[in-house]
Amino acid sequence: MPNAAQRSIARADNRHQWWDGTRQLAYEWLSRPGSCTIAPDKSVAVREERTGNTYIFRRR
Repeated sequence: MPNAAQRSIARADNRHQWWDGTRQLAYEWLSRPGSCTIAPDKSVAVREERTGNTYIFRRR
């Protein structure tokens, strides 16, 4: 993981990852294929690096 001051987005096809160094949170989601946007399609996984807990937020 990057250091605490860095924030970044990594992208591979329609899979996106965001690192929030200030809060020590790693976000990962899939965007809708062919949409040309980084908005999440159905769910976002959030991993809290300090505790190792992972939370999944789903769209209704």
